[in-house]
Amino acid sequence: MKLKHSIYFISILLLGCKPTVTDRDNSDSDISSNKTASEKTNFIANASFSIKKNNSGYTVQLVKLQKQPGRLKTPHTSKKTFSKKHILCSVLDNNNTILESIALPDPLLREVEYVDDTNQFVKQTIALDSATFSARFSFTKASKFVRIQYILENLDTLQLKKIKL
Repeated sequence: MKLKHSIYFISILLLGCKPTVTDRDNSDSDISSNKTASEKTNFIANASFSIKKNNSGYTVQLVKLQKQPGRLKTPHTSKKTFSKKHILCSVLDNNNTILESIALPDPLLREVEYVDDTNQFVKQTIALDSATFSARFSFTKASKFVRIQYILENLDTLQLKKIKL
């Protein structure tokens, strides 16, 4: 009698733990059917830019743009207030309405930290002639352009480039 109960108990455990093929097929179709139309058209864009300082001002070029399906978990909000120069990347639609803005530190200014001959810790800012920077932003069907602006120390704005995506 104990043998019958043991076999019965073990068989119930095995049946309860074993996934069936139909369960796997249904779970995959449930996941794909739960996606909304907006999730299928939303992308995350990783853009790399190069900036060069020349006699007439600044030149900016789009080096690489990668789009991947998905959406950013949180929108870009700048927790840091820049008192120095910085770059402002804005994603625009066809009507030049700003969809998203990303503030980045000035890529042409590098802060270097080192120990000098007297063993003192020294910070020095180096101005570069050219640099690369990258931005990550949401990319939807409405995203048509990226506008790169250079915000100066006195908060004047230089329009550097408007790039078609």
